[in-house]
This record gives sequence, structure tokens and C-alpha cells, in this order.
Amino acid sequence: MGSNTAEWVIRNFKGAFGKDIVYVCGNPVVNHKLRNRLNQPTLFYHIENVWDYGWNKELGMVDPEAMIEKTQELKKQYPKKKFIIHFLQPHHPYLFEDNEKEVSPLTISSSKDKEIAKKAYKKTSKLVLDKLQKLTDEFNNEKTIITADHGECFGEYKIYGHPFGVYTPKLVEVPWFEVKKK
Repeated sequence: MGSNTAEWVIRNFKGAFGKDIVYVCGNPVVNHKLRNRLNQPTLFYHIENVWDYGWNKELGMVDPEAMIEKTQELKKQYPKKKFIIHFLQPHHPYLFEDNEKEVSPLTISSSKDKEIAKKAYKKTSKLVLDKLQKLTDEFNNEKTIITADHGECFGEYKIYGHPFGVYTPKLVEVPWFEVKKK
């Protein structure tokens, strides 16, 4: 539980919990610095910082395809390990239509901005969900869960984004979807 990524990591990965986990990361918040800040240099078996080299300038984010390719490579390298694949999406920057104003939850100034941001948020979410089939096929004999580290506020309770320490349902109640084995 947490209202942003750093808080989510701190609250969910304590002690030896992650020592059998390969963490494939598209989010720069989860990195070696966070492990050291928690005073747990072996928080995970391996952290792969795809955000450090997989940034797509055209998309303005880590390309989900880079995350998938690296995960497939690491699955071959560490076949017995559990995996967390942490996509940055649907985090801002979102994918907007060419003719749309780019807004983030923090720059919403009208109801039209809010609708544009929500639409782009959904489009960005779909980008990842459409590509996840490759990974669910790769992990077809294992339990696969699709979830999120936190939600996003678009003005609910006059909150925008996902500030630290704010525990509204929109931020801390996240989906939990279990992919059925083939």
C-alpha cells in the first residue's frame, strides 16, 4: 500500500521478501538508491533499470516493448526466479492525440483538461495492456498478477496526481487481476 511508488516499495518489500525476485523496472524511483535508502542492499535478487537505457524520446517514456524484451531475456537468464515487471505506464507523460493539448494531473485547469487527461491516461494504460500478452505467454506455467503500485487522482477530493502520504481510495485501491494458466 502506498500513494506513490517510493512509499509502495518501502511498505511492501521489507526484509528478505524480495531476495528471490528479479525486478524489471521502467520507473526510476525503484532503483539501487532506494535499496540503499532502505539499508537493504539485497532487497531484490536483481534490479534491471530499463528506465536507464530504454527511454523512448518519441513516446516521452520507457517503451513497453523494451520492458518486454528485457524481461524475456532475463527470464532465460533466471528461469527459477520470480519476477516483478514494473512498467512506468500509465504514469504521466500520457499518450495524447496529435491535436490534443498535453496535460498532466498537476496542470489540469478545466473540466475539458480533466477529460483530456483521463482519456490519455486510459490510452496509455491500453498501450501496456495490449502488449502484456507476450509476457503472459512467456510465463504461462506460473501465477501472473497484473496490478499497480498506486492510482491517480484527477481532482477527486481536490487532489491531483499521486502525492506521498495521501490515502484516498483512488490512490491506494488498485486492480488485482490474476491471469489464468493455459
